[in-house]
Amino acid sequence: MKWRAALDTARALRLLATTTLMFRLGGPGATARATREAREMRSSDAADVELLGVDVWRVARAVWRAKRIWPLEVKCLQTALVTHEMFRAKGLRAPVCIGTRLEAGRVRAHAWVELAGWIVDDQQVTSDRSAHMRFASGAASGGER
Repeated sequence: MKWRAALDTARALRLLATTTLMFRLGGPGATARATREAREMRSSDAADVELLGVDVWRVARAVWRAKRIWPLEVKCLQTALVTHEMFRAKGLRAPVCIGTRLEAGRVRAHAWVELAGWIVDDQQVTSDRSAHMRFASGAASGGER
């Protein structure tokens, strides 16, 4: 099983490299296109996850490990796009969700992935939506529910 974790981490590192190049060289247009495509889908359901034998926690941990190795700062949108692509490579649809809120006169935003009732972000895997609902006032959720 350790080789599977190492392989997933290597895939996540490759995706971090790809998204870093996109963010830095592709500009806002490339980032916006990738984000829009990742948001415009319906999430796979729990039956799909079980049928394909995908461990949501294992995928999230591979992305977190890759982020620790990666020498550059990784923002939540980049993490969400990488996580989205990791699930997509395993045959699952996991839309990127973006929420915004106004805090002390500044707009704050956060991005995460939702899959079969699970919320996967840059710090946790949870089914508790309460922490992410703080961003619901301006939420632009991924796909239809």
